[in-house]
Amino acid sequence: MVQTQTAPFGHWKSPLTAEGLATNSIMLNEVAVNESTGAIYSVECRPVEDGRAAIVEHRQNGQSKDVLPKDLSAFATVQEMGGGSIAMRPDGKLLLSDEKSCNIYLLDPESSQATLVRPAEKGIRYADFSTHPTNPRWVIAIKEDHREATPETQATHVHNTLVAIDLELDPQDPNKEITIARGDDFYSHPKFDPSGSDKTGFWQLYSYDPANSQTRVFKFHGLEHSDFAIAEWHVGECTFVSLDDKTIVATVITHATSKIVLVDTAACSAQELDLPYVDVDSITRVSATSFVVVGSSKTSPQELALVTFTPSFEVTRKILTSTASFELAPEFVSTAAEYTAPQKYGPLTDGEVYMFYFAPRNPDYQAEQGALPPLLTYVHGGPNGAVTPALSLDIQYWTTRGFAVCAVNYTGSVAFGREYRERLSGYWGLVDVGDAVSAVEFLADKGLIDRTRVGIYGGSAGGYLTLRALHMFPETWAAGISSYGISDVKALQADSYKFESQDVDRLLLCKTKPEDREAELKDRSPCYFAEQMKAPLLMLQGTEDMIVPIAQARMMAEAMHSKGRVAEVVEFEGSDEAEYGGPSGGRSLYHICQCPDI
Repeated sequence: MVQTQTAPFGHWKSPLTAEGLATNSIMLNEVAVNESTGAIYSVECRPVEDGRAAIVEHRQNGQSKDVLPKDLSAFATVQEMGGGSIAMRPDGKLLLSDEKSCNIYLLDPESSQATLVRPAEKGIRYADFSTHPTNPRWVIAIKEDHREATPETQATHVHNTLVAIDLELDPQDPNKEITIARGDDFYSHPKFDPSGSDKTGFWQLYSYDPANSQTRVFKFHGLEHSDFAIAEWHVGECTFVSLDDKTIVATVITHATSKIVLVDTAACSAQELDLPYVDVDSITRVSATSFVVVGSSKTSPQELALVTFTPSFEVTRKILTSTASFELAPEFVSTAAEYTAPQKYGPLTDGEVYMFYFAPRNPDYQAEQGALPPLLTYVHGGPNGAVTPALSLDIQYWTTRGFAVCAVNYTGSVAFGREYRERLSGYWGLVDVGDAVSAVEFLADKGLIDRTRVGIYGGSAGGYLTLRALHMFPETWAAGISSYGISDVKALQADSYKFESQDVDRLLLCKTKPEDREAELKDRSPCYFAEQMKAPLLMLQGTEDMIVPIAQARMMAEAMHSKGRVAEVVEFEGSDEAEYGGPSGGRSLYHICQCPDI
């Protein structure tokens, strides 16, 4: 039996290492199922293969194998964030978009033979495929055209359309592709069936009757203020699917915590299944009584699992693969405690701030009697993203070392309804920063943390929030880490890619008079306030980031150095934000873990 050692918080030896997390983890992107054979296919992004997206076949007997040739990577780059990269055809073959060439290939999993079916011209990208249910020669896809765009015009000169592609014509035949919809800025989930819309303030389920063109919302008691969908940062995500003509398996999200339910559309009822997942990324049908889920629980990282249920709702769960090739012993796991704090800082003080608190946990150590732990405040990206109570190994990296972590779902976060989400409009970089400080003060007042040792970190919009917090409330923070954060919002507006090109107007300027726009952009840009920053700052940035260009980090570092402040930029050659999980900051874990403890 190992004797417990006494050591200061933040100085405990952890079983989690930066090298181990970087080399022994994968990222699960998408899932497709061959219902005729029961074979399940997952897209696995592998750091040890330079981020290549492999396709793995999982058989229900527990066997698995790679089926995608090594020279291909199944990662579509529509909307920069990725997603919608693969689709199953009725004949058991997989359509996929290759990351580098953007070509469309047809993969035979049995032979691992990939056939080019649609070469992409330079500047053309495809994603989110839907194959015809009875005639596999036809596929619908999103087409994104960058041929007229430059780095300065990517917000306005990228064109999205829906196209139908005839896979049986010669790949070079101009008649192979037919445009079926154009004129809108974005398209998603193209299917051969109609769908509904959001009218209640929450993302609810609807049914559509093509006979009379009428739509109705499903109303489930107790779930009126829950969401059945997530923010679609990535193309092709699926949170519900029909199992038969009257049964839907769906994810229900309440205050950023998920559960899986079976919906009886005839009875308009929902039955929760006994599954541990509190964060669900996708659900894919296998049969009328089984489905595949990508999800994570409070005690286990993201995994791919096959779920089967009986008429009495008893479930059997078989784990096919996990994103981590190692297991963190239960006694080391810090589980989330959910708290709600009053807003005390910022322009809005009439609402609430939501957070998950992870206490330090390591059975081999204890702190000195009466000592309080330092706090790391995690602020997610988006900013219309969210953080969940699911096990996150980057959070456990810190808690096993004796740090407390507070993950804040500040105003504007999804999974709390439209009203909370839209409260951020006009106040980006103001109310979210105040919420982070309100969360810290709440935990300090409860005696859970040492208020003199508080850090803040986040990626993208979370990086922007970090930079804003360091100069708006300099006395609160002892250090900050910004991963691909925004330092100049005017430059972001000029450089932004199409999908997020309206964020500055929508979230920051919508309450600003036209004559005051220039001044407001400067007032909300951290690079102009380096002198007010007292805490040391570390910035992590990919050199090929199209979402937040590397110039943003370099600009911030130069501003801080000119004022005699401590700032360092670590650049990652060839990396971009989409590789690291977009708004949720997924793979930024590997960056943060390789930095010295603060």
